[in-house]
Amino acid sequence: QSRYFKKHFVSWLADSTARTSKSSPEYVEPFTDPGLALWESELRDRCPGITDEQLAYARVQFIKLGGSPDNFDQEFPTEASLAFILSGKPFFSRRYDEALGHEPVEGLVITDDPKPYRTYAMGVDTAGGVPGGDFSACYVVDVSDPVSPIEVASLYIRMNVEPFADAALELADRYKAYVAIERTGIGLAVVQRFKHSGYPYLYRTTVQGKVGQEAQERLGWDASERSRPAMLSSLQSAINLGRLEPIDPRLKNEINTFVWDKTGRPDHQGGAHSDMIVAAGLALIAAEQSAEVHQIDMRMGHRPVNALERIKWEMATGQLFDPSLAFADDPDRHSDGGATLSAILSS
Repeated sequence: QSRYFKKHFVSWLADSTARTSKSSPEYVEPFTDPGLALWESELRDRCPGITDEQLAYARVQFIKLGGSPDNFDQEFPTEASLAFILSGKPFFSRRYDEALGHEPVEGLVITDDPKPYRTYAMGVDTAGGVPGGDFSACYVVDVSDPVSPIEVASLYIRMNVEPFADAALELADRYKAYVAIERTGIGLAVVQRFKHSGYPYLYRTTVQGKVGQEAQERLGWDASERSRPAMLSSLQSAINLGRLEPIDPRLKNEINTFVWDKTGRPDHQGGAHSDMIVAAGLALIAAEQSAEVHQIDMRMGHRPVNALERIKWEMATGQLFDPSLAFADDPDRHSDGGATLSAILSS
């Protein structure tokens, strides 16, 4: 057949539909972020004849693909050599030089204490506590502005499952966070600890029933060949596009060493870890469900007692304050779990 057929590469630039005009609702202004602007400048230099409408189309697709240059080159190559992702290339376009060679330090890091009328989300990734093995990790973000989550706390530690479950529960309760726990394998024990404690703000996975049966919900997040790429893509987009700015050097270090492997699957390099990456990704997954169903409920623990607090409550909820609304009996929606948490981690 090679005598009759010849291979030809066709760039996406030859597609007459690959254009986005300024009047399009999808139109994205030229990037101003230094990293994104550099990518756009390099694309223009690589394609001298590219038009403004083609560049606008490229910006739209770049954002849809999580702000990853490698993803863009694979889906929209301008030359044949760019059409395939090579193993070992970074999964995240951001690089944190200050974290290079950083040895993970176990423990709890609090960046910002919980505040009234804010909404928090937390991801939990559980390991077995084996010396030299993976870490168990929690990552907490303030998602009061869902577009720009802010890191507020993180826990990175090797310990047995039972005390880790207690520590994760105390941390979640301190922020009254909406929590996504990976339930696969050993993580199910942490899900059960939260469930038996009566903790109300837990991520739920919808499981489709058989024909004629209703769908069911179960607590926790199931890792699968479908859910893992979606979770990682959400985190990739947030970090690459600057919506989430990591503070924890342990997360930065993992981002630096998270790459595409030989099978085209994103994973950590040999000898590295990805536990905080999973926890951070789960925090964003939790934030999505929190925004849908629980955000207002999570702000009903503390009754505003003066005009300023009522204004803050209204700004946080988007509702007019009604004195007849029911609030939790606790005068402060945030428990001070710090002392108990410290005791667990030091035991």
